[in-house]
Amino acid sequence: MLSDLTTLSVALCRRIIRTPEATLPNLAISVFFLFVYDGLLGGSDDVTRLAGGDYMTFILPLPILTAAVGGSLAGQLLVEDIQSGYFTRMLTSSINRSIIVIAPVLVAALAVLAQVAVVVGLGVALGVDPAAGVAGLAVILAISLLWGIGFAAYTVALGLITRNAAAVQSASFIFFPFLFMAPAFLPREQLRGWLEAVAAYNPVTYIIEGMRSLLISGWNGADIAAALAAAGALALVASTWAVRTAMTATSRP
Repeated sequence: MLSDLTTLSVALCRRIIRTPEATLPNLAISVFFLFVYDGLLGGSDDVTRLAGGDYMTFILPLPILTAAVGGSLAGQLLVEDIQSGYFTRMLTSSINRSIIVIAPVLVAALAVLAQVAVVVGLGVALGVDPAAGVAGLAVILAISLLWGIGFAAYTVALGLITRNAAAVQSASFIFFPFLFMAPAFLPREQLRGWLEAVAAYNPVTYIIEGMRSLLISGWNGADIAAALAAAGALALVASTWAVRTAMTATSRP
């Protein structure tokens, strides 16, 4: 099983390297968000006062989570295999069928981790000084990895159901309403009305606040635990859905 996972994962990694146009746009958008939002709001004394200091440090979780949307690559790879007939050929081979799902999720999650590392490294190069130090950045990467696994598994399940690359790509945009209904640009205390109420139930809120606490205030156990729980719950639920969908799809006559 481990040999099959390694072989298929290496093959998927080679496909990603041969097609950088599948990953670079998402990374470019994440970097774009970092510069644009800091340029738009970072020069305002009122905004930086509300943010508690340097606005680039405050806004950094936003491009990090945007980079993590790159996990949708897993669903796109799987749909390509389905449409090319490679998926069917794998089903007739001796390969463990769970590997067919696990490999693209694993490879996409690692691609997400690489993109997030680039965004975090750029932020540090531009002056972000994380209060929790290098260890705090490692925790941020771990939260991002869980978020990326969840997003990758979600798109794999959709890919198996729809077998359509456009549908998988469109479904990825479900992320953005959740992002903008969270305290992405200002602290949660500044939200008002229905948005304040929705943000309290939005898991993205706790992921952003956990990352932000590591960057601005240091080690806050409650915030970090909430962020890990929210990202971990997404990874668990989405992975379970993907595996069950795969079992149904591969058992069809």
